Amino acid sequence: YTWYWLGKISGQEGKDAEAVACLERAVRRSPTDALAWVELGRSYQRLQRLPDAERSFRAALSINPDLIEALYGLANLLRSRGKDEEAKSHLDRVQNLRRAASESGRAPSLNAQGLELLNQGKPAEAVPKFREALEVNPNLPAAGHNLALSLARVGRTGEAIEAFRMATRLQPTFAAAYEGLGQLLKQAGDPAAEEELRKAKL
Repeated sequence: YTWYWLGKISGQEGKDAEAVACLERAVRRSPTDALAWVELGRSYQRLQRLPDAERSFRAALSINPDLIEALYGLANLLRSRGKDEEAKSHLDRVQNLRRAASESGRAPSLNAQGLELLNQGKPAEAVPKFREALEVNPNLPAAGHNLALSLARVGRTGEAIEAFRMATRLQPTFAAAYEGLGQLLKQAGDPAAEEELRKAKL
């Protein structure tokens, strides 16, 4: 990262020609470093080397299509060159990515709210909180586990078993989820209980 950081610092100090020299070396040495391509694009743009800047931003996006810095840099460059329609498509992508990041941040909060209700002895009220958390972020094993606990406490055993299974699929090392699953299967007389309880001890 030496050339990258030298280039970044030079750019921050207004030494754009030096920044370009450093960043060109950085991308030659690490052609898959998307952030180096972004910094190179910014330096080219400040030097009014706009075609080179555009190529650099596009190179960054070919490596990481969701890199907000590259999308935003390319959009601003395109807008300055009169390519408003394509610029708008990239800015829309930035907004969608930011919205998705904001939504995924809601899931832990919803899970925490559900857990508080569960700890207060209100499992029926906790269930919709955990379901909403999983709708926002379907890859949150803790919410699946807590949903299963809540469903089990209100007697919805079949749904609880499925929720425990979902949690173990999301996190194959989730011992507490295997334990919960095994205990419910044992209560139901399912011979698969022993295997799930064994996994909980691994």
